[in-house]
Amino acid sequence: MKVFTHEVVKSVLLGVEDPEIRCQFVERYESQLENFVSLMVVALDDWERLDSDVAKDIDGAHVSALIYGALNTHLVAMKLLISKNRGQCALIRLSPL
Repeated sequence: MKVFTHEVVKSVLLGVEDPEIRCQFVERYESQLENFVSLMVVALDDWERLDSDVAKDIDGAHVSALIYGALNTHLVAMKLLISKNRGQCALIRLSPL
């Protein structure tokens, strides 16, 4: 059975909240969420090193800001995706910091 149908995706994009869909997502991709967290730590560390090297001039500062914006958008999007019903989804077991 196909879980992510056209109507499911459309309803999520239009803002219709369905805790069951969110829990299904977390259940299906839980191990990848851990991987996402690990990779974001590496990416943010790399960005900090890059920022200290390139932010000395305006062009470098722009590049650094764009990269930071992309990383921040990824983090915020994932947080919005999984955080709303975190208390309702017993399946979310991300490791504590």
